[in-house]
Amino acid sequence: MKWDNRANSKVRNERLDIADANNGIIFLRNGRQIDTVRPPRKYRGAAINATTDRFWAVEVDFDATIDHLFKITTSKQQITPSDAIWDLLDNKGLFTAIATMRGDYDKDSKTVRDTAEATKKRAAVEALEDAQKYKVAKPPQETPERKKEADDNLEREIERQARKTGIDRKIIEAELSAKQEESEYAVEIEDLPGAPFYRCEQRGGQRVLLINQSHGFYTDLYMGHGTNPRLRAALEVLLFTLGNAEVDADPESDRRTFYARERSSVWSPNLDDTLKSLGKIDLVVQPDIAEAEAETAA
Repeated sequence: MKWDNRANSKVRNERLDIADANNGIIFLRNGRQIDTVRPPRKYRGAAINATTDRFWAVEVDFDATIDHLFKITTSKQQITPSDAIWDLLDNKGLFTAIATMRGDYDKDSKTVRDTAEATKKRAAVEALEDAQKYKVAKPPQETPERKKEADDNLEREIERQARKTGIDRKIIEAELSAKQEESEYAVEIEDLPGAPFYRCEQRGGQRVLLINQSHGFYTDLYMGHGTNPRLRAALEVLLFTLGNAEVDADPESDRRTFYARERSSVWSPNLDDTLKSLGKIDLVVQPDIAEAEAETAA
């Protein structure tokens, strides 16, 4: 048995058909490729339903003396591995290795995406700024309570960054002030296990959307397989729409309490459970057009 990670290899267009045809576990008999089989979904991490799964490959080479465990056809062109074979591969760490390769791909692709999207103003922020001219509702009235909340949020962020980086508070405060001058909106990623999938806060003069990377929303949807900048921007706009409604409500109002409770006690756990159930459903996924074009140009 052997496996290799192709996530960092340059994908050439002429290899796409071959990669798609081998999107599964490749079985060889005495060194000759016989068939490509998708493993049963009962094994954790065995589901293969994303286009990015073609960037890794696993080969299992077996001896002809155990043909009976593979129900190999007379033509030697097709096999059906028995449960004993799948159990053996699972015990040998096959699906753990696949999960590791997927993790490596996700980490590398996230770095590439973040770098590319950080080169200009975030699309969601640009869209929100442009849409301001269509708003008919008046902005919330600035009250002492609202100002104190915004100032407290800014102070907590300054303190958090100072503790984390060791940088002087005055430098951090100056940097945050500069960012607020650039735009009244910002999107940040945080890591809070068990917390809601998003939250929104007024931080000084800037409205900040924070997306929780520990929630299934981030791993399965926002940064899941097959996502692209347009989808992520659309999701950010959606979350900003909800977040703005919550933050625009007065700090001690029933409306603010409603949004906070729904977000933490209803929306977040229900979404996490449903995304897990969705992950168990075998979907037919076609390669994304933009992804295919990028690979063609590579």
